[in-house]
Amino acid sequence: MSQGSRDGFRGSVFIDLDQTIIEDRAIQLIGRVLGSEDLIVKTLTSREPEYIRSQKIASLLKGQDINFVLNIVYNTIRFRRGVDEFTDYLIKNNFVINIVTLTYKQIAETVIRRFKNDFGIDLGGYVRIHAPILEVDKGNKITGRIIVPAELSARLKVPFCIKCSLCKRFIVRIEGFGEILSVGDAKPDTCMFIESDHSILILTSSTPKIALFNSSYIAKDFVDALEILRRIIK
Repeated sequence: MSQGSRDGFRGSVFIDLDQTIIEDRAIQLIGRVLGSEDLIVKTLTSREPEYIRSQKIASLLKGQDINFVLNIVYNTIRFRRGVDEFTDYLIKNNFVINIVTLTYKQIAETVIRRFKNDFGIDLGGYVRIHAPILEVDKGNKITGRIIVPAELSARLKVPFCIKCSLCKRFIVRIEGFGEILSVGDAKPDTCMFIESDHSILILTSSTPKIALFNSSYIAKDFVDALEILRRIIK
């Protein structure tokens, strides 16, 4: 929970990527172009531990040029309504923005690049990305493996743990300071919620009950979320 300020920042915000910042799952958009969407959906909805699902999805990308894959992301993503004004408010109030995602780091970096292009908002020194990394060889080909930095590999237990490749609760625990806010839509984001002073659940068609029960506030999009943000961060 709350700790002192850091490097002049007032606090820290932890935001999910897929179906939170962007409308869709980035990996499904990639699969739609590559012809592997059905396999990806089958993997995403399996009952295997999340870290195994993440490895299997990476293996489906084996041999693909990383730049080609990232161009798919750049050209097909859609941002959730109001995310630009929500982010701008955080920057103006001097919060560090942590993007915490089980989607791969290179994809998150591409989303940030597109965000700047669409909205003219330079996240600059305000943003940090915490995500597994797609391994790429010297020829820019995806190897089919993922890398999780050793310092991010710890996992904090919760009763509903799905064994993610990256523990979102651990990220908030080690990176959170000042006023801590988390924003997400899914079961793994609940792990951020329980480590935060405030949490906002962004509703989707598949919002899990565990996230509903553990969030401080509920919003249908970032327009709603901004109204909540203005009440809790003044």
